[in-house]
Amino acid sequence: MRILLLHNRYKYAGGEDKVFESEGELLSNHNHEVERLVFDNSLIETGLDKIMSGINGIYNLRSANVVDKKIKEFKPDIIHVHNFVPLASPSIFYAAKRNKVPVVLTLHNYRLICPSATLYYDHRIYEKSLRSFFPVDAIVKGVYRNSILQTAAIALMTSIHNLIGTWRNKVDKFITLTAFARSKFLESRVNASSDQFMLKPNFIDDPGNGRETREDFFLFVGRLSEEKGIRVLLNAFKSSDLNLVIIGDGPMRAEVESVVKERKNIQHLGFQPKAVIMDNLKRA
Repeated sequence: MRILLLHNRYKYAGGEDKVFESEGELLSNHNHEVERLVFDNSLIETGLDKIMSGINGIYNLRSANVVDKKIKEFKPDIIHVHNFVPLASPSIFYAAKRNKVPVVLTLHNYRLICPSATLYYDHRIYEKSLRSFFPVDAIVKGVYRNSILQTAAIALMTSIHNLIGTWRNKVDKFITLTAFARSKFLESRVNASSDQFMLKPNFIDDPGNGRETREDFFLFVGRLSEEKGIRVLLNAFKSSDLNLVIIGDGPMRAEVESVVKERKNIQHLGFQPKAVIMDNLKRA
């Protein structure tokens, strides 16, 4: 099978980026012909870039043309999308449908049903947008990056495409990673049928056994952001002498590094390759 994998990379590398790469490797290893098409958020640098990405996030004609060209060159049997926000935009689904190529979209987060993408805001679970036709409360609160404008841009994109039937008519299958996520999408306002949703958990290669004798430190690996619990973790270790090693990057990096300067028992290694992460996991 000829499979086109499409992904809009985040500015800070995270789990979605790793899944995109690892699934491509798995498919290639099972004799499928795989090509990747990547849009990169690192290109969004200036204030004007952010404004334009928000406007074009509803329908990016340039991205649609890129996908259209790629389809004609590669002639895929199927397109698997991991993330399309904001540079790729929902225009890519229309390009696929025009070329009669079926589309699968993995729902790595909850962005289609809440601008927060995490169902988490202000240190607590936030589900007010689930059944809202247009999530006014989320916009007023600025649940996405504490920005009313950026939250409004996401809300406008998802609501417009929900209204015109993009999710129902242009995406053939949605993949959810857990049964819980599937249930949340099915009880939400998203305009898609239940038989469009299927469950497929993420996977990792078996890294083998860890060391029998472990070293004297705890380990955190992940994106440095509020919903990952990094602030709770830092507060816990600031009040103890236990050793903590943190691997990862993200919007809370400055806060993490500030604490590291004050506490000798906390170490931040930044973003690290898989080999370093696995070595630390086996030693922690």
